[in-house]
Amino acid sequence: MYEKWRGNEKYYLADPHCRRLVEIEVGLGKLLSLPEENTPPILIMEEVMFVQSLQNWFENNPHGTPRSDVYFVKTLQNDPTPPTGLNRPDAWRMFREFLRGLGVQKILIAGCRLEVSHCKQDWTLKGPWISSCVGIAASYLWNKKGGEFEMGFSALIDPKGSRRYLLTYQP
Repeated sequence: MYEKWRGNEKYYLADPHCRRLVEIEVGLGKLLSLPEENTPPILIMEEVMFVQSLQNWFENNPHGTPRSDVYFVKTLQNDPTPPTGLNRPDAWRMFREFLRGLGVQKILIAGCRLEVSHCKQDWTLKGPWISSCVGIAASYLWNKKGGEFEMGFSALIDPKGSRRYLLTYQP
């Protein structure tokens, strides 16, 4: 949702691509207002400079009362990696250990940026290549890439075509 905090929201509805970001925001708003007993806890990863704006939006969620089991994880600027002061692989290893310590076994990931290609290889050397915020996070968390968790890919991912390609990818 970082685009919203950069002052671009007024252009969303006029741009067919950006309209998808509005759909994701509405979907997240509805998900955040569902009863906690019906859904698992939610971790929202956002750039450190925009976390406060996101928390303000969350507290004023137009879709209902915010849940108490939503946790914010700060990330580096333009990078979904948690800011630990370590290099990227070690930072993600620490984050996986943290999630494992919480008992996490499966992750349903969503987000505003996912790139997928069969023409390139990412750092895992396991197809397909995935990048951008959702892809980088998935590459470090997903057991089919460099992580250890079972992973689902939410319909709240943009672009839709990248998600479809990823779900149907056959090596």
